[in-house]
Amino acid sequence: MSILKKVFIPPQREYVIAALVLIALAFGFVAPKYESALVVVAFVGAMPTLWQSLRALYKRRITIDVFNAFALVIAFATDEIRSAGFIVLMLSFARVLDWYTETKTHDAIAELLKLKPATANRRLPAILK
Repeated sequence: MSILKKVFIPPQREYVIAALVLIALAFGFVAPKYESALVVVAFVGAMPTLWQSLRALYKRRITIDVFNAFALVIAFATDEIRSAGFIVLMLSFARVLDWYTETKTHDAIAELLKLKPATANRRLPAILK
């Protein structure tokens, strides 16, 4: 697929995950005994990272998603739910920033390609004339 044909879909899932994690974290500070909402939101928000890490491991590759999944598994295993929620929040923001920079880079390259000339003239050195 050509770089100019690539469509950049806004990361709406990441916006929803970030908003839900922020709400669950805030709710956890107001009513700490109802932390189960944060557990559910953090686990659901961790699914894209866990899925990507499993795909990378299946291909026998170590990617950043593998390390992120490891951090999430450790946070859940040690019952650090707020930490897991914060990791999910950071990963959501990282995906949004990645989309933003990729979109801006694509737009900049497209603008540069518009400036290229349609034809070019080749000049021969004076010795060959």
